[in-house]
Amino acid sequence: MKFSVLLPTRNRLKYLKYAVASVLAQNYDQWEIIISDNDSEDNIAQYIESLNDARIKYFRTEKFVSVTENWNNALSYSSGEYVIMLGDDDILLRDYFSTMIGLLQKFNQPSVIYANAYIYAYPGVIRNKPEGLLQTCRHYDVFNNATEPFWLTKKMAMHLVTGHLNFNAYFGTNMQFVLVKQSLIQKLKVRGQFFHAPYPDVYAMNLLMLEADEVLVYPDEAVVIGVTPKSTGNFLVNNNENKGMDFLNISDELASIKELSSKILPGSPNLTCWLISMETVRLYFEKKFDLKVHYRRYRFLQIEQMIKGFFLEKKATTKNELFSLFKQNHLSEKIIYFIPLFFIHFIKKFFPSFIKKWFYPMYSRMYALSKIKGSGIIEKKFLNVLEIFENHENGKIYSNDQIDNILNENRSEKDINEVCKTHGISQATFHRWKSKRDSSISEQIRMLKTQIDALQELTLSMSLKETK
Repeated sequence: MKFSVLLPTRNRLKYLKYAVASVLAQNYDQWEIIISDNDSEDNIAQYIESLNDARIKYFRTEKFVSVTENWNNALSYSSGEYVIMLGDDDILLRDYFSTMIGLLQKFNQPSVIYANAYIYAYPGVIRNKPEGLLQTCRHYDVFNNATEPFWLTKKMAMHLVTGHLNFNAYFGTNMQFVLVKQSLIQKLKVRGQFFHAPYPDVYAMNLLMLEADEVLVYPDEAVVIGVTPKSTGNFLVNNNENKGMDFLNISDELASIKELSSKILPGSPNLTCWLISMETVRLYFEKKFDLKVHYRRYRFLQIEQMIKGFFLEKKATTKNELFSLFKQNHLSEKIIYFIPLFFIHFIKKFFPSFIKKWFYPMYSRMYALSKIKGSGIIEKKFLNVLEIFENHENGKIYSNDQIDNILNENRSEKDINEVCKTHGISQATFHRWKSKRDSSISEQIRMLKTQIDALQELTLSMSLKETK
């Protein structure tokens, strides 16, 4: 069985190398990587050529196109029976393909496997998490607290889609969550394309939930979704959504949605793209499914976003923008949404903490973008996604300190068999970690020796000058 790994990319060669490395390190070799280079300034072609692997296929767009078009480009070149989409800052975890093969054989080749994922924000991406952030997505409703693979019911699938129609995230919509049968992708193409703007993943994932006859949910993490300083996710979490939209290059596609002009409000471009993506699903499949987009909730969330931005220290919303928004609101929205929300945020900004605590429950009930049960944060620090790949074993991520302690146990008193049995790791993993540490130590010694040699040369040079 052949897998296609789609890898659309633009100007992120540093991270792309990690993604490719995670595929090359798999213990199954029937795969292809389709790299669709969206007019990058980086010399990605040279890097691909240096790998000298016929399974890695490189294509480049003639100009800078939208993310949606680049995704469809990558898909059009794929030939595998199953397809997985990776961002260029994501990775497959170890044994991804062999795990999927096992599931496909055991469950008679389902159309979709929805697997869990880690979300990894690089150091410096999130302001209040300067050392980076790693979290699991097990808290999403789609996993239902399960510990074993299970079939998603049609009722639950509709619940997930309804959540997105109402602007609540009950499941992750990044394409990295799913392995999809190629034949299903071809069946679901509309106007010759599987992905549609402005958020191709939000559109496609909700469509898969509606249309797939069989969705197998695998609750263990199989991929890592990276958020880098150059990711759309970085722009979203740091209140720089307009720059994120520039990154997606979707301005022309947004302008073409005339049907929603009376419903769209200024505020979060992320919410507006979410709205348009769900509206696209509704329009294309309204004859088959009774889908209703919650426009009123969308407008409420935009009003809340703009008012909240006005009270931030670095105002994301100006006084003129807020006044313009007020004029665009219907009378009922002004009375029910705008005025109460302005009052609540005014209190949150200027009143004493004991009054804020009294008003906070009211605010929480009114504003709930994503009803997620918990954060799933993992208290381990990593420099990049490849470290997570190296430190992942049997569904568990080990910190560098934990690995050092495991290796030191062998050095002190225990033999390898005993150490591996105690910590639930294979001897192959133990030796891989040991080799990596030994290489790191050797490199540190080499660098230290270089510094010592340079210092000795400098000392000798100074001595000669003093002699003269």
